[in-house]
Amino acid sequence: MNEELSLLRRLNNFQEEMLDVEILKSKEGYGYSYADLPAVLDIVFPIMKKHGIGYFHLTDFDVSSGKNIVITTMYNLDLQSDCQTSRSLIDGAVTLAKMNKFMVEGSAITYFRRYHLTTMLGLTSDEDSDAGGKKPTKQKPGRSVEATAAATTNDIDYVSIFENFVKNKTKDKVIKSFELYKAQLTPEQVTKIDLIIKEAYGNK
Repeated sequence: MNEELSLLRRLNNFQEEMLDVEILKSKEGYGYSYADLPAVLDIVFPIMKKHGIGYFHLTDFDVSSGKNIVITTMYNLDLQSDCQTSRSLIDGAVTLAKMNKFMVEGSAITYFRRYHLTTMLGLTSDEDSDAGGKKPTKQKPGRSVEATAAATTNDIDYVSIFENFVKNKTKDKVIKSFELYKAQLTPEQVTKIDLIIKEAYGNK
């Protein structure tokens, strides 16, 4: 890694590598599909590290508004003063059925950590329901998006996701996403998806 590269240049190199990679939307909440924080990190963290990009999250209190803040800082691993920061206020007035204020705030913190990370990296991890293995369902009242994700126990149906991918994605984009996700797939899933890609594109 060239130590002289700025954070912005490293982010640009990261984005070029991620250009044809689809972040799989495997969770559902409020009627849309999204990738939760662990799913995003599984894919992006190794590539961030490769390009010398680090990040951390903090919480703080904003005296003027009387609200807590989620702060995400992204920095150059070789020059930590070269950094970018994103801040979001947590609306303490939000209430959700069957959730106390600590649970609501914890859910908001998790949401903003994911939102900051994907936004600062220039990624899309929400609202692409045709990329998922099934249509999103309406969220049950009283559950936050992240709480819904935590309650989901079914394994991700990667095979169905890639069956949908090949219907409207280019071969190069599907293959690049497939290669990046292979480490998370079972040997049986790899075999099935490989066959799906071959049948969809042939020698094209």
